[in-house]
Amino acid sequence: MAESLQILIADENPDFVLLLKDLFTTISDVHVQSVARSGAMLVAKIKSACPDVIFLDLTPGMGGLKMVDEIKSLQPQLNIIITYHPE
Repeated sequence: MAESLQILIADENPDFVLLLKDLFTTISDVHVQSVARSGAMLVAKIKSACPDVIFLDLTPGMGGLKMVDEIKSLQPQLNIIITYHPE
């Protein structure tokens, strides 16, 4: 049996985080490993965990596009899916 896909959700909006978590519970072999609510928290979680995919909100509180560069400098192989939802 294959290992589950480990997801890290990086988003400031608790409603959107809950929506994604609920969605991922319906998909077998996908596990939400952790949630980061700020750019600093995201960097710390990337360093301490090994997610396969990050769902990254591009809001300024998460670091915007600059955060993509920082993530890739920490873990170049990490997959990033950009999310955006205007407030």
